[in-house]
Amino acid sequence: MNPNPFNGTTTISYYLPINKAIQINQSGKGAIDLKTSDIPLGVYQYSLVVNEKVIDEKQMVHTK
Repeated sequence: MNPNPFNGTTTISYYLPINKAIQINQSGKGAIDLKTSDIPLGVYQYSLVVNEKVIDEKQMVHTK
């Protein structure tokens, strides 16, 4: 399952229309790789914030 549960590495996919901008240096489709070695086991919530407005929120579970 992507991203739940994940072990090793997970990919969080996103799509940014050309008329939106955040601290990602590309438009269109993209992905962010998150290495589990960088974070402890647990439940994580993440949000897409554009112009200080929450657009979407998700949850993922990091297990052994």
